[in-house]
Amino acid sequence: MLSAKQAREKTESNQLLLKKASIEKLIQKAIEKGQDKIFVTGGLNVELIDELKENGYSVIKQATGMKICW
Repeated sequence: MLSAKQAREKTESNQLLLKKASIEKLIQKAIEKGQDKIFVTGGLNVELIDELKENGYSVIKQATGMKICW
């Protein structure tokens, strides 16, 4: 049986993967519409922000979330 610690770690990992997939989908839709930015409500994991920046995106904190530009 999984320990509570293992369950939390797996949950965090899955949440990160789901958030990444969601952002990728939003970026693809924006590109199809000729846009160069998206807005994501809520916060983003530091690892995800760092990965976006490493891939050339600008990540700007807004009042209600984050703006991701390319």
